[in-house]
Amino acid sequence: MPALVPALALSLPWFGGLLHMMYLQAGFGVPSDAINVSVYSSCAASLKLAGLALGLAAVVLALAGWMRHYHQWVHARGMVRIGVPLLNLLIIGISLAAGLAGAEASANRARTAATASTVPAPYYGIRSRPVCVTSLAERTPVFNGPLSTTRPLLTFSTSGDRVWLWDPQLGESLSVRLEDVVVTEARSSTCW
Repeated sequence: MPALVPALALSLPWFGGLLHMMYLQAGFGVPSDAINVSVYSSCAASLKLAGLALGLAAVVLALAGWMRHYHQWVHARGMVRIGVPLLNLLIIGISLAAGLAGAEASANRARTAATASTVPAPYYGIRSRPVCVTSLAERTPVFNGPLSTTRPLLTFSTSGDRVWLWDPQLGESLSVRLEDVVVTEARSSTCW
């Protein structure tokens, strides 16, 4: 068991990053490296699922130990050597798949909230908010445009000199340079 601690310490931030990537890319089309998320938030995202997987794996190991102790598996040594590790891998795989499905469900709830012009709930360090965007030039270069200036768009944060936005009406992600636009917090369902 002590040998699993370093592996768990390395896998928690990785799996949390995977959950954040699923939330951002599958839910909003925003690249996951465009949003800065702390390591603590990544660990927190995966901690509940890792605890569930480890708890269920411990139950399987406990049942196998109980059956072996009371001689239930005397003649089934191959079953013990192959079946218990495979069952634990299956439990861990199901827990990981449940985490990815949960991240996608959270993204669906956030999209629904953004479409209703409300502030979506945060997702383990990722905070989004509706903003109004005003272009400073007549022609603003927009990645995956056009840029809407009449309705609120959802933003997650800035990434260097760019801001990533999600248009609830089009269901598309947009990216503009910060020097080309003015971003203000949306006060109502329309922008002036």
